Amino acid sequence: MPAQAKAAGFSDVPDGADYAKAVDWAVENGVTAGVGKAEFGPDVVCTRGQIVTFLYQALGRRGCPPASTGTPPPWRGCRGCWR
Repeated sequence: MPAQAKAAGFSDVPDGADYAKAVDWAVENGVTAGVGKAEFGPDVVCTRGQIVTFLYQALGRRGCPPASTGTPPPWRGCRGCWR
């Protein structure tokens, strides 16, 4: 990704942001598509329903996917499925 590009193509997520890799992972794995055509909305408050949907999507819609079906999330220290 070029130095000037935005994470996942969103105009409101700079590449250098602490959460940029997590945004890229979430988009690549179908967890979210942002709040608009070119916006992610990093400062928008999520509802409980949205959070549950994110978790459902992140866990492969049925629970934890086998390690071979996807890439692990970009955060470390996760006690979830990826070890």
